[in-house]
Amino acid sequence: MRAVFFEDSAALIGLAVAASGLLLSRIFGTSVPDSLASLMIEILLASTAIGVARPFADFLVGRSIAPPLLEEILAIVESDAAVEEVLTFRAIYSGPEEVLVMAKIHPTVHINSEQLSQRMDTLDHKIRLAFPFVADVFIDVTANHIRAYIPINKESSGLCTRDRKSILSIGVDQRWQSSLAICYGGHRSC
Repeated sequence: MRAVFFEDSAALIGLAVAASGLLLSRIFGTSVPDSLASLMIEILLASTAIGVARPFADFLVGRSIAPPLLEEILAIVESDAAVEEVLTFRAIYSGPEEVLVMAKIHPTVHINSEQLSQRMDTLDHKIRLAFPFVADVFIDVTANHIRAYIPINKESSGLCTRDRKSILSIGVDQRWQSSLAICYGGHRSC
């Protein structure tokens, strides 16, 4: 609203300066007043553009929010019981009054996928309540190590077993073992 007021005011002032320059050129019979009026209008438009753009520079798309706000949002994420460690964190403008919050975290050790999902939803709501200008919250949950079980022998019964001879193990993290079990035949017994 303020930008529109300044731009319209500059346009009206520019019209008055242009009319004065034309009138003085007509009265004195020379083009010097008209030329000076043109230069004054250029200076007026340039200063108006700078004056309007300067306050809105913080709202450019892709620009990070102010450090104190960034630290406050980060503190909310770090204080959540489901978050063991915040690996990366960003909060950038996605529009004039919209902020996009992105975090990559390691979850706590003793939490299952349902609990983690509920905690991340709660964390999303906490951030949005504390900061209404936050439009979207994206949290990438990354385990330290992932363990997946895949039967090596396709002729097996199709069920995963804990027998090391028939299972390929990737990673060493026990907490994700049951949620990432991959078995032939669609059976999951890990």
